[in-house]
Amino acid sequence: MIADIIAQDSRGHDVLVVLVKGFLSENGNDFGQRDVNRALESVGVKYFRRTEAALGWLRSQAGG
Repeated sequence: MIADIIAQDSRGHDVLVVLVKGFLSENGNDFGQRDVNRALESVGVKYFRRTEAALGWLRSQAGG
């Protein structure tokens, strides 16, 4: 699993790139539980139950 990547910019300086992954599932009974959600976030995974929320998050990541 990739959580962080050290990259170099055009001037050769190290840059930390943090990748946040998204996970979409309508199974809120299991994945929507607070402890499960915290466990996912602790490894860089953001949980979404609704497609619209996931797409909104994805669009915001592309602009950042």
